[in-house]
Amino acid sequence: MLEWDDDFIAQRFTITSKSRPNALFSMKARDLVDPTHMNELVQIYAPLIKAHELTAAGTYISSWLTSPSLGLSYMISVWNRALIMTLDHMTIELFYEDDYPQFAFVIPAYEIVEAPASEAERAIWLKECYRAYFQDFLHPLLTTLAKVTGNPEAMLWGQFPTRFNYYMDVFVALVEQDSIKEQVKADYDVLCNQLEGESFGLQKNPFRVKVRWIEDMRDPQGKVRIKNQCCLYYKTGEQKYCYTCPRIKEEERALMRIRA
Repeated sequence: MLEWDDDFIAQRFTITSKSRPNALFSMKARDLVDPTHMNELVQIYAPLIKAHELTAAGTYISSWLTSPSLGLSYMISVWNRALIMTLDHMTIELFYEDDYPQFAFVIPAYEIVEAPASEAERAIWLKECYRAYFQDFLHPLLTTLAKVTGNPEAMLWGQFPTRFNYYMDVFVALVEQDSIKEQVKADYDVLCNQLEGESFGLQKNPFRVKVRWIEDMRDPQGKVRIKNQCCLYYKTGEQKYCYTCPRIKEEERALMRIRA
């Protein structure tokens, strides 16, 4: 088990105990469950990403919410610990840095829980950690975000497998011990295949998806994953599609490869 690292989770997952004095928007997560307050955030954020529709702001905010989610997964698998993240304890901040709007997830006092030593007890603890986070914390936020932006909830949840599949590979590469690499894979398998939809407040587990691969845009020998759901990038800025967008045809991707 590796040591807890505050700086690491701040840099990698923007989870921090310190508020930013220059935040453009700051509000308790509990208050953002109220559509009026969530709409305040969306209305401030949408122009910053040059969104042509609020739906794009919705998918982008949802994508940012994968950060604390990935942070939790990393803590559990690599450090064998979980940071308690609840609607009442977290403040969500929007700030502008490096010419880009970003989010921070502020918890003033960290409450860290260690995993049980017993393998059987840890398996129970793992599922409890996932349920507490995804059902009690994340689900209310995404439900309200969907109402405010006009997105189907499935589209917002659909941003998560794309990011998780990518970052699980990153996590495995970051750690040196084979036992921890295997723990990362095993814990992610539990998230994807051993939890039912009710653990997320949904009918289906949003992580249980089929991964599709395509040729890398710049490396004919390489492969990249198609996004699980469209991120609506084409509804921002110059209205272009991502190379890995599930909505475009292979002919369009071929043209992108030629231009790359």
